[in-house]
Amino acid sequence: VRGSVASTRWITQANGAGTVTFKDAVTIAAGDTATTLNGNVVLDGLTFLSAGAVPFGNAATDTVTLSTAAVTLDVTGALTVESLVDGGQDLTLAVDGTTNFNAAVGDTTPLANLTITSADDVTFSSTVKVTGNLTQTTGTGTTTFNDVTTVGGNEDVTNGTIVLIGNQLVTGSLTLTSTVGNIDIGDTD
Repeated sequence: VRGSVASTRWITQANGAGTVTFKDAVTIAAGDTATTLNGNVVLDGLTFLSAGAVPFGNAATDTVTLSTAAVTLDVTGALTVESLVDGGQDLTLAVDGTTNFNAAVGDTTPLANLTITSADDVTFSSTVKVTGNLTQTTGTGTTTFNDVTTVGGNEDVTNGTIVLIGNQLVTGSLTLTSTVGNIDIGDTD
């Protein structure tokens, strides 16, 4: 889709429908049906703004590719990413709800930087790779890294509780700030 997209309701991508490419700003108002992107999606240097929850992909074989320039996902509601996320671009998350990445982030092509400017609970269920910095400036819940996280720059995470189950391989500095005093390292079972 070239040019800005504005929807007063929702956008639906059927499973197996082929790759959808957004090349400019996307704005989705709250509708009576959730936006659903059930396949490969290319986000081409843009801001994706949704007034409701957004799922990307419905299987770890789907891919969200960040291309050309920085991408911002600004979501009111839950952000659930079942897809792999790849692309050597910056990704910024501003989510008013829970954020779940259930497949690898940056596995084939690491992200440049990953920045979380707002979130409740944030969970990375698989590996995370960035060549630059991984930063979470604020949060109101728990941030969990369940697998290996590889950061080429600095990792600086602030949230109520931070859980590190997977190894944190950080070239620069690692700063963890818990606003309620809980930082759990290792298997929490």
